[in-house]
Amino acid sequence: MHLKLHQLKVFLISVTAMTYYETLGELLFFNISRWQSHVITILVVSCGVTLASCFFDKKAQALWTASTVFDTLDDAVMITDHDNRIIALNPAFTEITGDSPDEVLGKNLKMLSHSRHMPEFYTEWWNMLTTTTGDLDGEIWNRRKDGEIFVEWLSIKRVYNESGRLSHHIWVFSDLSEHKASSKRIQHLAHHDILTDLPNRILFNDRFYKAIANARRESKSTALLSLSLDEFKPISNKFGLDISDLLLKEVSIRLLNCVRRGSDTVAHIGGDKFFILLAVIQQAKDAILVAENIRYIFNQPFEIAGHSIHISASIGIAVFPDHGSDEKLLLKNADIALYNAKKRGGDDVLLYQTII
Repeated sequence: MHLKLHQLKVFLISVTAMTYYETLGELLFFNISRWQSHVITILVVSCGVTLASCFFDKKAQALWTASTVFDTLDDAVMITDHDNRIIALNPAFTEITGDSPDEVLGKNLKMLSHSRHMPEFYTEWWNMLTTTTGDLDGEIWNRRKDGEIFVEWLSIKRVYNESGRLSHHIWVFSDLSEHKASSKRIQHLAHHDILTDLPNRILFNDRFYKAIANARRESKSTALLSLSLDEFKPISNKFGLDISDLLLKEVSIRLLNCVRRGSDTVAHIGGDKFFILLAVIQQAKDAILVAENIRYIFNQPFEIAGHSIHISASIGIAVFPDHGSDEKLLLKNADIALYNAKKRGGDDVLLYQTII
């Protein structure tokens, strides 16, 4: 039995009932992941084309390997024709987007565009695909079948036929949502206290320097409150670390309720020490009023895990530019005021200039 190459291809497809996607030139795209290379070898030999058996065995193994990689990639892979119609996709595509092959195969790629980007963005994107050469990659927004928006890293490869004309695009993208969330979480932890979730010293310093620079530029005043809980160590020794940690969390909540959200900053520096930055004040009395309000709300006991805990706070205040022309001096003078407030018995508020 003698068969020409194209006849042998048709014969193999017919006798094995294989399904194929599309003929591209001389190459047939078919699902070969379900069967092994030796099947082709047996079929070829049974047809009497012994000399071609080795050739088809190697081709089948290569196709089977490529198909296995295609099916097991964690990144989504999609193939479109020159009209941007989707002709093939891998399981990862469905896992990431939620769209099944039956829902997207044969449809135009623009169905996957999401309105989070301006229309001009997609117009420019499609223009680049048709008017530029080389590969494209970048971070874009997309949507899942359920409507959820996600960010992806997309890489687009061009495929040319034997005549050198563009025939296909291969789209490979990965879901960056988890990576973005992890990165955002790491960034948050780097700038916030783990226990209270308040800004830590790093974030506080950044906001403090910016507030001073702004006050200096606009000839305004900024206040720094240095706060320490009174007798915190005995309370911690009495109730244990778990209760004292819960106490610090409740203290943080009360402090936040005493300042302007969005402009002022409450930071947990460590232990029982807090800094409160009042970004803009009209006069020193404004800072004193905030500090006295904090003392007042601390008069109410903290109800924690069945325990009613009474604790007070001492607060030292320094105002820019009256009590310091730079950040270091303002911090120093606020701490000096705090030290003297504690020295007077605690549960007290002191403005720096009153103790010079």
